[in-house]
Order: sequence, then C-alpha cells, then structure tokens
Amino acid sequence: MPSLLNFLKSLDLATWLAIAGIVIALIMPFITNKAKKPMFYLSEEVILASRSQSYNDLHIFWKEKEIVNARSIEISFFNKGKIPILKSDISSDSYIIAEYSEEVEDLQILQADIILKSRQELDLSMDIINEKIQIALNNDEAFEKDDGFKIRIIYTSKIRKPNWILRARIIGVKKGIKKSLSSPLPFYSWPPTVYPILVVFLALTHIPNYHIFLLIISILEIFFVGITTKLHIPMWVIYPTNLANKKRQRKEPSNG
Repeated sequence: MPSLLNFLKSLDLATWLAIAGIVIALIMPFITNKAKKPMFYLSEEVILASRSQSYNDLHIFWKEKEIVNARSIEISFFNKGKIPILKSDISSDSYIIAEYSEEVEDLQILQADIILKSRQELDLSMDIINEKIQIALNNDEAFEKDDGFKIRIIYTSKIRKPNWILRARIIGVKKGIKKSLSSPLPFYSWPPTVYPILVVFLALTHIPNYHIFLLIISILEIFFVGITTKLHIPMWVIYPTNLANKKRQRKEPSNG
C-alpha cells in the first residue's frame, strides 16, 4: 500500500490528466447511452439521370411528365440509446418525417421505400404527403438500442447539394433526431472508448518523451469521445444486407 501511494505521488500533472482522460473516455459512453438517442445517417446522393447542356437531347420522363433529373438518396434512422423509443413516445401524429431542410419549389418526390429494417418484426408504414415522407411505428413496437430502418428516396430537383433531415417530437428527447457524422474510415463501428485508449497506447509505446503528448491527449479526450460516438453507426446501416436478421435466423432452432 505505501509503495502504491509513493507511485501515485511520483506521477506528474500530465500523467494524472491522461489517466483522468482515459477514465472519462471509459465512463462517458455508458452515461450518455442510457438515454434515448434517436439519430439519422445520410448516405451519398446518387444521380440516376440528368439532363445537361452536354446531353441536350436526353429527355427524362416520370409518369409521362418530363423532369430535369432523377436522384436517389438513403436515410437511416436508429436509436443509439439504451432506453427504447416507444410508439407512445413519438408525438400524437405518430410520425417520423423525412424532408428537405429548407423550402425548395421544384422538389418532387418520385418514389420512397423502406428498404431495410434492423428487425423484420418492426411494423412500419410510410406515406408521402406534400413532398414529405411520414414513417409510422405501428402496434406496440419500439426502437430498441441500434434498432431502426433505412429508406430510399428517389426525387427530382435542381438543388446542388442534398440536405435531407429526419425530425420527430419524441418524449424525453429535447434536441430531436441528431445527424450522425459520416466516416470513410474502416473502423467506424468500433466502440467509442477504443479511440482515445489507442491514441494513448501509441503515445506511450512509440514516443519516448511523451509528457507533452499526454497533456494534449488528455485535453482532447472528451472531444474524441464526442466525435467517435457520432461515428459509431450500427452495422446494419452500413452494410447492404441485414446482418441482424441473419444472426437471428442462425439462432432459431429448426422444426425438423
């Protein structure tokens, strides 16, 4: 015990700050994930067809009406919190609404479909009203942790940059549905605590004079946790196949 106390007394300020940063990084995700955390992830837009000066003879029609282009985008909704989002938690109209963030005169939704669900049991319905997509959670279903759905929107508009959002009034969620940051990195699905610990480990093992590094890392720990939490996207959102359903099917015993 005295040797442990002497060791702790010998640590400098930078080391203490680094240790505090690691502790914060470890406990913060568990604290924040206890709440309901509705989020959405926006994929890259795909131009399916477009009329331009280079292709002036190209004409695009939708239901016998000519349009300037056809664009496709996918939006995923999921609950990152440990507390389920119940049907009764969503406002009285019971809708999660997908819409463009600002008024666009020439925006026209051509088609919208629910293309993926985290669980096949999720009972969802969808409707398009006034160029807005309304998604309803039916019966007594709930969005558990990492539960959600993905929709594909095919639309036409002259807007240059897509800026679709999801919104809903959910009881217990003050800031609404937050946008999850996109990440091209292959380790986006790692737990948030891995990142700061990995950085500290590299600093300790590869840099002999690490005191300044420890001080910088400790200051950035909370920032690291906040950013990597937003990058932590459920696996079913990223991959085209429903991994959750495949795992569930393997666990179910056969009748034979």
